[in-house]
Amino acid sequence: ATNSLSTLGDAWSFHFHDDMWSQITGEEYTPNAPDPRSSHTCVLVHESAEHIFPATASMIVFGGMAKSRVTDVASVVSEVWRLDLQEHADNTVSGEWQLLHPSGTPPQARFDHAAIAHQNGLLVYGGCESSSAFSDVWQLEYTGSQINGFARPTDYRWRELYHSPSPPPYLPPPPYHPPPAPSAPPLYLGNNATTGMGLDMPPPPFQPPTSSPP
Repeated sequence: ATNSLSTLGDAWSFHFHDDMWSQITGEEYTPNAPDPRSSHTCVLVHESAEHIFPATASMIVFGGMAKSRVTDVASVVSEVWRLDLQEHADNTVSGEWQLLHPSGTPPQARFDHAAIAHQNGLLVYGGCESSSAFSDVWQLEYTGSQINGFARPTDYRWRELYHSPSPPPYLPPPPYHPPPAPSAPPLYLGNNATTGMGLDMPPPPFQPPTSSPP
């Protein structure tokens, strides 16, 4: 066994009913499939209604570190790919890749970002590129009108929702000052009236005797 890491480009589905994994796409090179990648995000969109058969959905993949199958060189990318999925009667799932062509200005290439599905598109936050870290927010907006089936690769648009020119400056935490210890009444060494030994509490304050009037 070696300690080297391999970048993968396969896709799998898990069937909860059968408690079983099945492979959708493999590692073999095809012109219409993305290069193997890591540190990307993927979301599931365009899920068909429950009464539609065969059931369909799409998985959108954005960004990451892609390793070229041709040059074997890894680079940070801003590509958007979609895996169109179809479930069959035997519970197997097949898929076909498509490279999307969204309109608008795309976000800068990045990896280790966060993304969630939003209205058949996705929202993207942050990420890294080399030594730079981002704090911007982008939306891949679905602009088509298709309800069931697969949308066209051009039915998407990039929109920047929030831009921060630079991350906030680092502020060191304030110095720690331990709270003052609670004051305790003094203790006196001596004989205890009950046990004849130990620690006694201080005696009560002296009260001068009161003289009765003549």
